[in-house]
Amino acid sequence: MNRPNAHLRRLSRAARLASAVVACLVGVGRVHAQLLLPEEPEVAQGAGVIERLGETISLEHVLDGWDGKPHQISKYFNQGHKPVVLALIYFDCPIVCSLVMNRLADAIDALEDYTVGSDFNVMVVSFDPTEGPADAAKWRSTALVGYDRGVTPEVEAGWGFFTGSSAQVRPLADSVGFHYSRMPNGEFAHPTVFMVLTADGRVARYIHGFNYTSRDLKLALLEASEGKIAKTLGDWMIHKCYRYDPSAGAYTLQAMALMRIGGGLSVVAVGGLVAGLFVHERLRRRRAPVQASGDAAAQPSRASIAGASR
Repeated sequence: MNRPNAHLRRLSRAARLASAVVACLVGVGRVHAQLLLPEEPEVAQGAGVIERLGETISLEHVLDGWDGKPHQISKYFNQGHKPVVLALIYFDCPIVCSLVMNRLADAIDALEDYTVGSDFNVMVVSFDPTEGPADAAKWRSTALVGYDRGVTPEVEAGWGFFTGSSAQVRPLADSVGFHYSRMPNGEFAHPTVFMVLTADGRVARYIHGFNYTSRDLKLALLEASEGKIAKTLGDWMIHKCYRYDPSAGAYTLQAMALMRIGGGLSVVAVGGLVAGLFVHERLRRRRAPVQASGDAAAQPSRASIAGASR
């Protein structure tokens, strides 16, 4: 799959490489991860994530779209049970943001049963106020071309790429606890994380770093939709049996949930067996008198036998 690689060719510039390393160190976030330095560089302090799980963001934020038009983000919400994946990046980021988007795109492609626009929406928002619709359009075009499911009007409607001024973007970022800061060299220190929100704008899950699987994304989408986008019984069961473990930073199998579901299925199976046996016995009893009367009619009476013997 072709992904945006133009930024990677700029790594020969020492200043950008140094800033990228700082951004990456900060990008792992203060939550659920360890920094590789004893303490944050002073220029990067203030960047990180404060998780706001369960809080509802305002859907009245207006951003500049890839098409050069203003878009109220509410158009991506309140669409049945569709969750929304929200990624805050900047398009000219030398390393981290390209990796975030590549990793996210790979995870989305691996969701064979779930399609952008049909089952969930994706919003990618640049927090660099110097970037504009042309940058967003280029990245959106790359995302659509690389999407394995093909491009339909529904898919196009589900992918939104945006830019905006600080007055437009920072309130949205703050509402989900995503904090970034511009460094003296012009790059940004920011966490490496994207959010999954419910259809009505509640923050359901944060997915940090790069070391996650497509199953983690699927579980986050199922969690955000309360299992209502599940396509199969298997998806419904993993939604019920897996819970996010903050200490592990991943979804883990919950023994109690599995036992409850197993017990419920056992009760249903036993109940079905008992009901089947009961119905079978009732039918057997109804057939018994009919069969007995038929046998009696087939046997000659004693009187006819006596008459025949004379």
